[in-house]
Amino acid sequence: MASTKPPIREAGSRSSAQSLTPAERAMQEVYNANILSRIEEVARVGSFRWKPTVGRLALSAELYRMLSRTTAQFDGTMERFLGFFHPEDRDELLDTLRRALRKEQSFRQLARIVRPNKETRVLDIAGNVIPDESGIIVEVYCICRDITEEQLIETRLLQSEA
Repeated sequence: MASTKPPIREAGSRSSAQSLTPAERAMQEVYNANILSRIEEVARVGSFRWKPTVGRLALSAELYRMLSRTTAQFDGTMERFLGFFHPEDRDELLDTLRRALRKEQSFRQLARIVRPNKETRVLDIAGNVIPDESGIIVEVYCICRDITEEQLIETRLLQSEA
């Protein structure tokens, strides 16, 4: 049975990603994706990557779980992605993303999602923009953390102090 761990290199051997063979690079990518998925699950943090130049998004397994959605329910477009959010939060989230692109800056935004069962959850979304050599934003990497319970606890605490 083949190992899913990346090749281990001794000191002084080829170590950069550029020096890996195509098979080693593919194995490293699978390993990294598996590790990231496990880390997100443990941390209860989802992520997505947006490529604005091609208009496509990719969601992590943990973000699908947070949204209570499947890959079949998402076509990879920003329009469909925004449809997972509360109608009152969509424009503000889109404006935040556009501003981050325009100003080439990271961002942070709270936004509510609405699950298929109509349950509303609050996500803390943080992202970084990645420009290419010419300064064009080619990718936006974001993490999403469900802070619903934290907000409920904070609200109860404030009410008990009032």
